[in-house]
Amino acid sequence: ETSRALRSDFVEPRRQAALGLLRRAQATGEIAANTDIEVLADALWGPIFHRLLVSRMPLDRGFIDKLLDLVLGGARPAQAAAR
Repeated sequence: ETSRALRSDFVEPRRQAALGLLRRAQATGEIAANTDIEVLADALWGPIFHRLLVSRMPLDRGFIDKLLDLVLGGARPAQAAAR
């Protein structure tokens, strides 16, 4: 029951918000059209939850910036990635 409540009350609303942001970025060409947004969201959230729940390593701005560069770098349109 607690697990279900955590998913429905905490995780899912945040996931849907993130998917909305990523879809808008895809619609404006900031993310390649052929990018699987569901997988991209998981690739972004997975390391964050791992740090929070498993390794308990710091979740600071430096980590987030590196994560975004790494994950979103692979989702940029070809012409933007070549720059």
